[in-house]
Amino acid sequence: MIINGLGFTNRTLYLAHQFFASKPIERLLGVGLKAKDSTDHELGCALDNIAEYGASKLFS
Repeated sequence: MIINGLGFTNRTLYLAHQFFASKPIERLLGVGLKAKDSTDHELGCALDNIAEYGASKLFS
């Protein structure tokens, strides 16, 4: 969802690190994170966690 919100809609998830390479990733996602940490596996796990918790509950 973050990637779509930032306009990265035409690329596959495994290329997310390329998108975040020019972004202030520590400000967006937390201290100590690098662009190379945003893999398709990590993004998939994040989406799984959001689904388990409940998207409506998270965003309200």
